[in-house]
Amino acid sequence: MLLGRKQFIGGLLADQFGLCFDGTVLGICLAQTFVAMPFFGKSALAAFQAVDEELEAVARHSGAPPWSVFWRIALPLASRGVAVGAVLAMARAAGEFGALLFLAPTPETAPIAVFNRFNSMGIAEVAPLVSLLLLLSLGTFLLLNLPRDSCPLHTRDPRRRRELVMSGPCNPPLGGEALQLRGVCIALGDFRLGPISFTLDCGDYLAIMGPGGCGKTTLLRTIAGILRPATARFTLAAGRR
Repeated sequence: MLLGRKQFIGGLLADQFGLCFDGTVLGICLAQTFVAMPFFGKSALAAFQAVDEELEAVARHSGAPPWSVFWRIALPLASRGVAVGAVLAMARAAGEFGALLFLAPTPETAPIAVFNRFNSMGIAEVAPLVSLLLLLSLGTFLLLNLPRDSCPLHTRDPRRRRELVMSGPCNPPLGGEALQLRGVCIALGDFRLGPISFTLDCGDYLAIMGPGGCGKTTLLRTIAGILRPATARFTLAAGRR
């Protein structure tokens, strides 16, 4: 009702941008995405929520940038859930009928072809196509029951997982200041920390000590970029700000 070429929005898209949805492959893609995407999204979201945040924190503390943590830690751990979601979305799209019949009955997808041939020719003529859809459903079932992937980060030993996360190459700068903090202030709810200022040269070691709850881990998480300070000036690894 919105995207038809005789409607205001659909007509505007067709005239100004050449985008026609009703009765086109683009309309099929739109309808399939609208119907099937929740199956992918819910599965993928659950998989990413199940990723151990401690592993991501260890990687960030080791100096890994956010995109590297995502590609090397979060995505491999969530890969099975993402794959299952994709298979579910494909299975849902393969049998979608209502949205396609309403928005893009042509060109024919398999469910639309079964409907049209059944109405015009009877059940005998649609048996081969229905058999193909059933085989697709069986293949989907088998894919969903494949053994758990062999990602090394899935190991149950937490110490081994930390070793794998921290085993990436470390390339410290050759000289100069490794870390400089100026006026770092951190606010988390009622907790306040700072201002903190110090300079750490390459080759130096720094020990942060204090009683439990004083903010040691919070400061390290802030330096690693996991937390955002209220006010701060950082200089990391000889010039990277």
